[in-house]
Amino acid sequence: MRSVTQTGFRYLDEPSRPIPFAHRGGALHPEIPGMENTIAAFRHAVSLGYRYLETDVHATSDGHLVAFHDRVLDRVTDQIGVISELTWSQVGEAVIAGSETVPAFEDLFDAFPEARFNVDIKSPGAVAPWRASSRSVVRTTASWWAPSPPGAASLPQAHRRPGGDLGPSG
Repeated sequence: MRSVTQTGFRYLDEPSRPIPFAHRGGALHPEIPGMENTIAAFRHAVSLGYRYLETDVHATSDGHLVAFHDRVLDRVTDQIGVISELTWSQVGEAVIAGSETVPAFEDLFDAFPEARFNVDIKSPGAVAPWRASSRSVVRTTASWWAPSPPGAASLPQAHRRPGGDLGPSG
């Protein structure tokens, strides 16, 4: 029997490999067409047995983190606009696939307390709100854009604090 190599990161040290991730909540699954990065998509992935969920985050103009892939609402919602130029209230009015709203990033933790998240921070404006959220760091791991060990989120090296840390400041 082949032993599993330990990564040194308990988050990723599963007894079996590979570790399946539901990318954008399983965005391409035929039972949830067009519902990427929604509570419904993540709920569906969890019902299929996924423990690891991948999502993306952007920040609104008033500093709220949202689970959303694109920098604009246009492709998957009934609204248009750049997320970083809209308030949380405005983004919250957007509807995905006719029935789902754009989730606040923090709501994912409440909805899926047993899940682990791989988060791709999509914009520099999301870094400060990310750092302010200790829940983000505790419940997530990384897919880095630059060579670094997993730890918090995907982000270009230029936007990290010295040492690559994205954790809560202070």
